[in-house]
Amino acid sequence: MATLQVRDLPQDLYKGLSLAAKSQHRSLAQQTAHIIQLYLQGAPDGVDGTGRRVPAWMDWVGEDPAVVAQRRERRRGAFAEADALGPVNVPEGFPSAEELVRADRDAR
Repeated sequence: MATLQVRDLPQDLYKGLSLAAKSQHRSLAQQTAHIIQLYLQGAPDGVDGTGRRVPAWMDWVGEDPAVVAQRRERRRGAFAEADALGPVNVPEGFPSAEELVRADRDAR
């Protein structure tokens, strides 16, 4: 078998790879080979089964996919509600955010 050595791998990628390997009960070498194989085969479901080419490891590892999907849907709903509110009209003379924070800090 051939050997692959990766130098200067960013820590976050290494951590993500480690978490993915652990969640799949694989070694780092097995997980790396698996991901490369899926990528080269053009895996239609993506590397993590969600359709994403490059998975967001920290978002799903160790969690029930239904729970993750529910959380994403709630997040989308919250952002849609915020967008529907439109811009906030601040009355003239109203203190700026900086002034409000300063007043709050000074009150302590």
